[in-house]
Parts: sequence; C-alpha cells; structure tokens
Amino acid sequence: MDDWHVEDIQALALIGHPGGLTKKGTRPRFKLVGDEVTMFRGLKEIASALASLELEPRAWLNRPIKGAPFGGATPMAYLTDQKLAGVRDTMRFILQQGLKLSMSASTKPARASGASL
Repeated sequence: MDDWHVEDIQALALIGHPGGLTKKGTRPRFKLVGDEVTMFRGLKEIASALASLELEPRAWLNRPIKGAPFGGATPMAYLTDQKLAGVRDTMRFILQQGLKLSMSASTKPARASGASL
C-alpha cells in the first residue's frame, strides 16, 4: 500500500480488515487471514499488471473511469467496495486494456530500419 500511496485506514478498508488503526493512530500489526490473503494476492496481481503496462498505480487507481465495471468510480473506490469480485473485474479490465494497446501497436506500420523480422 505504501507503493500506491494509500493511507493506512484506506488500506485496511481495501483488504477488509476490521478494527481500524491503533489507539495511537498507527497501522496495526496483524497477520492476513482468509479473504484478506486472497485480496492481498489480487492487489499484487493488479500492481504487476499496471507495471507491465507502464502505468503509475497511484494515478491510475485514483482516476475515475466511466466504463464498466467502474461506472464513474475510481478503481480504488471500486476495489474497496467490491472486494474480491472487484479484484477479478479490475484485472479483467486491465488485461483487456493491455490487449487493446497491444493490438493497436501491432497494426501500426513498422519503422523503416533496415532490419527484418
């Protein structure tokens, strides 16, 4: 969550961890259990997918997206609300966008470089 610049309370809500911050207002120390583990793994997959598309996670996660599945929400808000289903939908969206980018790049004329494939 630090890499995504997500505040502690928002990170706890994102993974679905109950209880909130400590009395000192700091992030609690705990072990991930159950769906928290699955959510964390999904978030790592999202981070990897965004990196492979050279997208900056903080900007992408906090930008409203009109199309499905987000419907105008930010990916961060959508993930926090939808939890595991949101991870699945978000991964599908990212992969579809990557495929579209790949397809559009492959249809552009190649530069004349003298080398052939």
